[in-house]
Amino acid sequence: MKLRSWLGLLVLAGALAGCATAPPYDPFLIPEAQFRAKVKRIALAPLAVPPQLGVAEPAKLRFDALIEAKLREAGFVTLPAKDWGETFARIQKEAGGIFDPNTGRLDDAKINAILARTATEVGQRFPLDGILFPRVHVVNANWSSASASWDGVSEMLASGAGLLGTPNASGTIPALSLVVSINAAAPENPSYYRHQGGIQVLQKLRPISERFSSGIFGPVPREQLLANDERNRGAIDVALGALLKKP
Repeated sequence: MKLRSWLGLLVLAGALAGCATAPPYDPFLIPEAQFRAKVKRIALAPLAVPPQLGVAEPAKLRFDALIEAKLREAGFVTLPAKDWGETFARIQKEAGGIFDPNTGRLDDAKINAILARTATEVGQRFPLDGILFPRVHVVNANWSSASASWDGVSEMLASGAGLLGTPNASGTIPALSLVVSINAAAPENPSYYRHQGGIQVLQKLRPISERFSSGIFGPVPREQLLANDERNRGAIDVALGALLKKP
């Protein structure tokens, strides 16, 4: 099975956007009843965030803790992300990294082997039914006037006086979404669950006085990324919503 199957790194294309006649998106990749009978103990992988975003490590750890708390509230037995992350990092170092020394590109075969070894070793001390891989993706959010909506959430692009002179237009802006994949403990087995929930936008409306010279939108400061627990919980509630509800 390829790396993308293991990590659940696929775009949830039009299935999440849906349309008036399309059925609701089902995040379960096996029948829900089968999932609930099979998956009781979940090992958590650390949150993966694109390095170019510059998100501080404490913010990632806080996000990991929020995910774990939600799963525990729903009745799952969990292994903290720190345990999986430390084991994966050690095995990766022993294997000489995850890049092909000849091409400098990610080596899917090496990554799959490292993931398999990590699952085996972790499973010896924590019998696991599945592994949850959380990732932050940069996506496009639809905006209109002073509000953006994407992946089950919405966010105002300005507040107070910044709402004055709201552009009478629409388009897309970059935003962050939490993508969650729950995979079988063995890479040859199928994935179980995939879904995503919006976290926050990466751009907001500039003050009116700056829009003419600097453009309508300005970047959200790095120190504000993944720093709002309320928005982080909202993303987790959407991404894990089907798991958190009682069947």
